[in-house]
Amino acid sequence: MVLTPNEANHQNNQRRYVGVCVVAFLTVVSVGLLIKLGLWQRERGFEKQQLEQHLAMRATQPSKPLVSVLADWKKWVNSIESNDLSATELSNNTAGDEYLKMLNGTKAIVNFAQESGTMFLLDNQTHKGNVGYILYQLMPVTGFSEPKHILVDLGFVKANKTRSELPVIDLPAIPRQTSGRLYFRSTNPLSSELAIEETEPKRIQNLNIEAISAYTSTDILPVLFQPFHDETWPYELLWRPTAMKSEKHFGYSVQWFSMAAVLSGLMLLIGYRFISRRSKGESRYEE
Repeated sequence: MVLTPNEANHQNNQRRYVGVCVVAFLTVVSVGLLIKLGLWQRERGFEKQQLEQHLAMRATQPSKPLVSVLADWKKWVNSIESNDLSATELSNNTAGDEYLKMLNGTKAIVNFAQESGTMFLLDNQTHKGNVGYILYQLMPVTGFSEPKHILVDLGFVKANKTRSELPVIDLPAIPRQTSGRLYFRSTNPLSSELAIEETEPKRIQNLNIEAISAYTSTDILPVLFQPFHDETWPYELLWRPTAMKSEKHFGYSVQWFSMAAVLSGLMLLIGYRFISRRSKGESRYEE
């Protein structure tokens, strides 16, 4: 079957119309995704802004004994929850993770039962271009009705060139009574296995407090303690109350919205030109 030039042009226009519809559909999906990302970043910005306000308020508050801090926090949580839950029970659910995050940056005074404890090296950490570990020490604490332990964040330790050789830890004795900040570190749901190595210190792949508690047969509090140290402390403390400030989240939000606007504008321009050309083509075909 031989097509006339007008019929051939008409079929070509139809193919282009189908192609434009496919592109339009993909554009709508992409714009929707960009808007969703922008809304998510904006929400994260508001959450981080609220957290920054809490941290600023806590920075001005004096340090309180760890027992008092956790007791006040537990009262606040139980005023929200219907059931009276312990700190350990709260750490075993998703909602509990959000509650425990509210302790981030809270000043506390911790009384240790002894000056040393089992050390753990959290593997695969980087700082200023160096590969290394975060050093944690499991310490017994006093003041509770039952024996409790807490993991103390002692800072970043640079790794040796050979993985089989662990760094030599040389630390001054930690005072029995120490002031510092509490923070919560959630377990990675995709990789939570402790993978402990029987070395000295113990090398672990994930900071799983429940697994460490089972390994050491101790009751470990679900928060971490970062002592205040002076400039002579040999290891730099990496944890900060906010890894990314709220301004950055708002900036990313504007970026996603801008990309959505630009993509929408380009698609509208291409669609307008296509419709104009198609209308002209159909007019010529009718003639």
